[in-house]
Amino acid sequence: MKRILYILSFLLILSSNGLALNWSDVDQIVLKYPRNIKDPELIANRIQKDFSNESDQLRALYCWLANTVEYDVNRSRKTIVYSYTYVTEEEKKQKEQEILYKSVKRTLSRKRAVCHGYSHTFFYIAKLLGIECRVVVGWSKTRLNDIVKIDKEPNHAWNIVKIDGEWKNIDVTWGAGYLDEKSNKFVKHYSDIYFLMPEKDFYLQHLPKDDIFQISRKDKQRFQKLPLFYPLYFKSNTQLIYPLNGKIILKRGQTIKLVFKGEPKGILSAGFSTERYTKRIEGKRQGNNYVYEIHCNGRNYNELTIFLNSESILAFIVRKR
Repeated sequence: MKRILYILSFLLILSSNGLALNWSDVDQIVLKYPRNIKDPELIANRIQKDFSNESDQLRALYCWLANTVEYDVNRSRKTIVYSYTYVTEEEKKQKEQEILYKSVKRTLSRKRAVCHGYSHTFFYIAKLLGIECRVVVGWSKTRLNDIVKIDKEPNHAWNIVKIDGEWKNIDVTWGAGYLDEKSNKFVKHYSDIYFLMPEKDFYLQHLPKDDIFQISRKDKQRFQKLPLFYPLYFKSNTQLIYPLNGKIILKRGQTIKLVFKGEPKGILSAGFSTERYTKRIEGKRQGNNYVYEIHCNGRNYNELTIFLNSESILAFIVRKR
C-alpha cells in the first residue's frame, strides 16, 4: 500500500511541475471538449485549466482547432479585403486588432475557414495562453504543377511558435485534413505531422515570404524545383537524397534512379500516369543508402508517383529529352 501511495504522489508532483504529457494523452483529453465553443477566451481558459506546460497547451490548441474547424473549399477561391482608415499608428493597431478578433470569432462561429482563418485563430488563442506566436505567409506545394511554376503571390499561411527559445513550425490547416483533387471536396482527416514539424521537413512543402526568414531568390527557385512530397513521406523512416529536382528529363529507354537514406518502412512501388497499374520496385543497399531503379520503355509518362504500401509519398514530372 505504501508503495502505491508513493507512486501516486510522484505522478502528482510531475503533473504540478508542468512536465509535458504524451501527445496522445493530450489529444484524448481535448477530443472531449465541446465543439460549439465560439469564444476564444473560453477555449484558452479550458486549455490553461487542463494543461500547465506550454508544449501541451499548444498541442491542445492544435488538436482542438484541427478537429473542430473544417476547410472552407468555397471561400478558398475568394479574396477577402479589409479596408479601413486611420490617423495615428495607435489607431491603426487598434483597427487591426478589431479585424483580427472578427476573423477569429467568424472562424469559431462558422467552424469553417481557409488557411488564414486557421492561422489567425491559432495566433490569437496562443497569445491568450501567453505563448509567443506569429502568422507566416508564404507558398506551399500541393500540386504537380507547383514543380513547374509556383504562384507569384503567396498562397498559404501557417504559424511559428517560440518554445524554449526556439521557433517551431505549425500548420493547423493541413492538420485538419486535405482537399481531394478529383471531387474538389475537403476530406476531414486529423494529422499531427504538422505540429512542431522539423524545419528540414517543413520547408520541403512550405516557403515563407516574410523578410525575417531571409529567403532569397535562389531559395525560391530551389523550392520550386523540389519534387512533390506527400504527408506519408514524413512517416516513411527515410529521406530522399536523389533526385531533388521534381522535373526529370529522360532519354529514350533511360532508367530513373531514386536514392534514399534509410530503408523505407514497407513496400515501394512506382506508377506512371499513363499506365493502369503500379509496379513494385526493389532497392539495393549501398552503405547507409538504398537505391531503386525504375525502367522506362520510351512512352511519354507525364507523371511519376512513388507509393509506400499503396499510399503516395512522392511525385515527379517526367519528360522526354
